[in-house]
Amino acid sequence: MGGLLTLYTAASVFGIGVTLLDLLGIFGHGGHGGDGAAAHDAASGHDGAGTHVLPSSVLGHQPPQKKLAGLRALTFLRTAVYFCFGFGPLGWISYSTSASVLKSLLWSIPTGIVFAAAGLVVRRIQRTTLDSQVTDGELLMEEAEVIVPIEPGSIGKVRVPSLSVERFARARDAAVSYAVGEKVRVVSLADDLLIVSHE
Repeated sequence: MGGLLTLYTAASVFGIGVTLLDLLGIFGHGGHGGDGAAAHDAASGHDGAGTHVLPSSVLGHQPPQKKLAGLRALTFLRTAVYFCFGFGPLGWISYSTSASVLKSLLWSIPTGIVFAAAGLVVRRIQRTTLDSQVTDGELLMEEAEVIVPIEPGSIGKVRVPSLSVERFARARDAAVSYAVGEKVRVVSLADDLLIVSHE
């Protein structure tokens, strides 16, 4: 029984602690585009605003499975944080008020599931709302950060921090590649893609 209390305490510290650090900006914004929506977008060929984009494989390039695996791992981690945020505190409270092990689990597990589902839904709504409010014209000449590598002649993905949006993009020079984390500038738009360059 002491082990269950330890589990509740650890889940509470993890869920609440990571959430607070995220709200304080300790993790920056690098992980915000790596949720399930990003993984689904990359796999299905849709951008954050729901605009259809030809899948990379149709354009002669298929992103390595490890990229999608990384995005899905981030999704799992984020879901675990939301789950622990609900599971830990409620389980700890119910257990500390002399509830039986079964009763505390019957309270904590469903609550964790609800928190996890609600957290993912809210994040998807936030991404869709923010992205739909930005016009293509506003993206021109904005600085962006590469979040999915742009390889020669292939499509990657960038985040425009100033407007809080993510879009599929390709390099202006087909022979150039950009790695994750590189800073680029949106120089034009074509076929629902951002055309980026170091200039």
